[in-house]
Amino acid sequence: MLEFPLIEANKLSKVYKQNPHSNIAFEDVESAKQFFITTKAINNYNEHCYKQEWKLADNNKSLHWTISFKLDTKSSDTPDSDKWRDEKDRITAMDLWFQQGNHPDIVHDVEDLF
Repeated sequence: MLEFPLIEANKLSKVYKQNPHSNIAFEDVESAKQFFITTKAINNYNEHCYKQEWKLADNNKSLHWTISFKLDTKSSDTPDSDKWRDEKDRITAMDLWFQQGNHPDIVHDVEDLF
């Protein structure tokens, strides 16, 4: 049986822009992440993403991110991209993905950071 190496697959990129109720210039990526998303959401990124890149955008008022998932051709386990999506759906259904009051305006069609 052929064995293939782990490869990176399924990139996803978004920009979180502040809603009309805020106008903060963030000092760094971590402060922007904590402003927009909950600890549960951050943990989901950290647990299931193969690679993550985050940067400040729009004069440090928005958060641009790109994530990818590994494609494990040796495993019959659920892909990490599906695990991430399912956990995001679960957390979002409880309104626990975004920080209360800081739900962003999301730009979906953006350039990948890597």
